[in-house]
This record gives sequence, structure tokens and C-alpha cells, in this order.
Amino acid sequence: MASGEVLKADLTVIGGGPGGYTAAIKGTQLGGDVILVEEEKLGGVCVNVGCIPSKVLLHSTAVLSQVRGADVFGVKVREASLDLNGLMARKKAVINGMVEEIEALLKKHGVRVVSGRGRLTSPRTVEVEGQEKRFKIESRAVIIATGSRPAVPSIPGVEYAVTTAYLPEITEVPGRVVFIGGGPEGVEFGTVLRDMGAEVTVVEVLDTLLPLEDQDIGVLLEEILSASGVEVKVKTTVQSISESGGVKTVSIQGAAGEERLKADLVVVAMGRRPNSENIGLDALSVAAEDGWIVVDEHMATNVKSVYAVGDVGGGGLAHVASAQGAVAAENALGSESIYDGRVVPRCIYTRPQVAAVGLT
Repeated sequence: MASGEVLKADLTVIGGGPGGYTAAIKGTQLGGDVILVEEEKLGGVCVNVGCIPSKVLLHSTAVLSQVRGADVFGVKVREASLDLNGLMARKKAVINGMVEEIEALLKKHGVRVVSGRGRLTSPRTVEVEGQEKRFKIESRAVIIATGSRPAVPSIPGVEYAVTTAYLPEITEVPGRVVFIGGGPEGVEFGTVLRDMGAEVTVVEVLDTLLPLEDQDIGVLLEEILSASGVEVKVKTTVQSISESGGVKTVSIQGAAGEERLKADLVVVAMGRRPNSENIGLDALSVAAEDGWIVVDEHMATNVKSVYAVGDVGGGGLAHVASAQGAVAAENALGSESIYDGRVVPRCIYTRPQVAAVGLT
């Protein structure tokens, strides 16, 4: 592909995560010529650093926990221990296998995949900057599926913490871990590290864990996690983080007053931020609220022929992104389709798992 070349297509999709690759496949199923632009790896955050790695870790540590408690079932096991290197090798193999499956699926459906960072220069033109070349794609419509990244709060000393994206790559089990945030990521990874043998504390500023779910779910989960050895502190604010000699100190303010928690690892698990910067939204006056792209029930933005799906529009779940991707592709290529977020199920993979559907 020559630098400066202009490619033609019916539909351009920016981002190869669940929303993006689903939209691209649906577009070809509808008879469209589709180009998918991906800057890094196909599968997006979900496959490479989010949903899939975390579920591999959760399943493996669940097996470890069950084996350790096998005597309850009349089964004697000499000793069960964590093989972290083996676990990480399995996680890598699962991810690589899924990425290969996505690549094969896109190829099977005739989706043209190009590598580089995509940026809108007009409602129907995407400029792609690859490692060595820059070119343009002109199409009837564009679907933005650029995803999200972990949110980092403005807490003094937050540079001494990591985000949840770090956890699937750990090389040793930390002795003491403090999670800032008691949402799905905090409680899931808290479960993983507890089963690995770490001392885990989860700090949540709101009244209960999982504050976006019904209150009784959060209260019950707090009881279960506390009984399993996780220390839970709700209605608690993190004031600052400091480090000395490799040991972190998390200063918190809660019902018991001011406390200082010692930790080997501090993990920020306070939601996500949209990857909406530097993709041409401002130049086209695409409506956004605090970076989240505003879309209607057709997944359309306020700019004709431009659609957005998944995390970048506030979707928040991989299966939501996939559903929205299919809806966006149908509308972009002339069909009439509507996404209804009221009927989307949610699942949080603690033990026991949490599932919900509907408004409350």
C-alpha cells in the first residue's frame, strides 16, 4: 500500500474490539465492502487485557480454591499450590488463540483489516497513520469503536499505584494489596489475588460494593468477601498514596476516622475513560459529554454517516459493544435497527457470581 493512497469502501470501522469486529462482520453479511482499522491487536481490551485474561485468572484460582477445600467432599489432596508461570502461559495461549480466531473470522467474511491509527477528517473520510505509511479511506459511513482505558483519579501520589491493566501481567503474588474502587474490576481482581494468597483490602467511596447494582447485592457481596478474608471498607475516601522503601501507604478517611493502610501493591479500579481523543471528533463537531460520544438508539452521532459503539459511547460491556456494533452496521448500510439497553444482562464473576438484568 503506497503512502498517500486512497482506499474505497462502503463502511469503515475504527477499532477491532468486540464492537468493531462485530460491526465489520455484520457489514459484510449485509453485502458491504468493509475496512477495519486497528492500531494494536484485534480483540481490543476485552480479549487482550480485560475480560478474557481476568476470567482465565478467575477460573484458575477458583480451581485452586476448590482443590484446597477438597477434603470437605471426602477427597484428599496432598498439597495444592499456585504455579504462576504456568497460569500466565495458559492465559497467553488463550488470548493468542482467540486473536487468531478473530483474524480468521474477519478473513472468512471478507473484511479488509488495515493496521494503524484512524482519525476522521470528514464524515466519510478516515486518515490512517501506520508505522511507515499514511493513507486515507473513503466510505459511505464510519463506525467509531475505539474503546476505553482505565480511569486514573487525581489522588495525591496516584503515581505509586497501578491500574487493573497491570494485573494480568503480574510476575509474583504481592503480600498486601489495596484496591481503590469496589466496582466489578475491584471485586473480581480482589477475588483473584485473595485466592492467590494475598491480603486484600477493597476501598469504596460509596455506600456499598458494586454501587451501580441494587444496594442489597452490594451488601450481600460485602458479607461474602469479608467472610472469605477480604477486608472491605465502604463509605471511605482515599486521601493520598505514598511510598517508602518499596512499601506503599494509603491514607483513607472513613467511619473509623483516618487510617493508614500498608500495601505492596495499590490498584486503581475506578471505572473507565473513553478513547475519544485525537480521532477527529472536534473538527467534525461530533457531540460528546466528558469525552463519551453521544449516540441515539440507532447508534448514530449528531453527524450524518458517523456512528459510535461500545465503551467509547458508554457501553461498558463486551456483549453490549457487540450488540451495538451489529445495530450500527445495519443502520450505516441502509437498514433500520434499534438498540435497547434496558434488556442487557450483566454478570460479575466473583464467587458466587452476580447477575442482573433490567432497570433494577
